Parts: sequence; C-alpha cells; structure tokens
Amino acid sequence: EYGSCVANGVKKVMEVPIGIDGLTFIEAKNGQLQNLTQADIYKALAANPFGKGPNTAQTWKDIDPSLPATKIRVLGPPPTSGTRDSLAELILDKGCNTDPAMKALKESDEKKHKDVCTKIREDGAFVEAGENDNLLVQKVSADPGALGVLGYSFLEENADRVSPVSIAGVAPTEATISDLSYPGSRRLYLYIKGEHLAAKPAI
Repeated sequence: EYGSCVANGVKKVMEVPIGIDGLTFIEAKNGQLQNLTQADIYKALAANPFGKGPNTAQTWKDIDPSLPATKIRVLGPPPTSGTRDSLAELILDKGCNTDPAMKALKESDEKKHKDVCTKIREDGAFVEAGENDNLLVQKVSADPGALGVLGYSFLEENADRVSPVSIAGVAPTEATISDLSYPGSRRLYLYIKGEHLAAKPAI
C-alpha cells in the first residue's frame, strides 16, 4: 500500500493510532476450551502445520493430550476481512514461529513462510462464517464445542450467551487489551496524506 502511495506522489504518510481492539475466541457458556496457546490454534487450523504435510488433527486432544477430545470446529472471518488478517498475524504466525525452523524460514523465504504459517485448512474444521458477527455469536452459543473468532465488542455485548477463551493464560478484557498484554490485542490506525496538512486545516 505504501508503494502504491509513493507511485501516486504521496510520500509523506502519517500514521495515527485511533484505538485498540482485541481479536477474541468465544465458545458457548460452560465450554471446555477455556485456555489455548497461539501454537494450539495454529496446529488446529493450519492447512500444513510446520510444513509437514496436510493437517490430520480432528480433535483438540490430537493437538495436545491435556485438551478435551472435542471436535475442532472454528467459525471465523472470510479472507476479505481485516479480522482474518489479524488472525493470521497475531495468532497463526506467532504459533507457527514457536518452531525454530519456521522462524528461520521467515528470514530465508518469506513467501513460503507466509503460506505455511497463515494458510488455513479447507476440510471443514474452519468454517467461513461471513462478516455478520451477531449471527456468529448465535451459532456458537447454540453449538457446544465450536469456537468463534471476532472482535472484542461482540464478546462484551454477549457475555450472557458466550464465554471467552484465554490465549496463553490471558483472558480478553478491556484492561488486558488496553495494555496490550492480551495476545490478540491490535492497534487500529488511520493514515493521513502528510502533503494535505498545510492545505487542509481540518486535518
């Protein structure tokens, strides 16, 4: 995007942080998956975990023996969504890089690393649930064992119907997202054409 700006004569791009959001994982009330790591989620959702062949894990217990034998079923955003980008960047990429070989691959072949670390399996374990987060909450609350991926505000608004899943022992709350200690925290930015500052006083 920056390259495209420069090509169009916009060389001063100013980054303005305007807020903080949290990418959250939700489950039905009294769900069993109360805490997962980024590596757990990566191993469950990656098409080709650590580049070692197609993902064959069917239950969370296949990922880690200490997790319940619940079928892996995650309802999440489509590839066109910014939430999907955040899932790839904050969760899948970080989970993938827990393997030193993957960390090294990022240095040597970034394109291959992106494919191995952020491509999601297409065998039904991950369900693209569109961008209607209210509908996603409804589906997850009625489907014990399923997880949903969405922004924090929808968790907050539906706390009576769904529960959050902690990531690496940190629960998503206003406090943990604000101080960025929650692994799914993401800053939201607005980008301004610096050349306009003098010409447009409103900016």
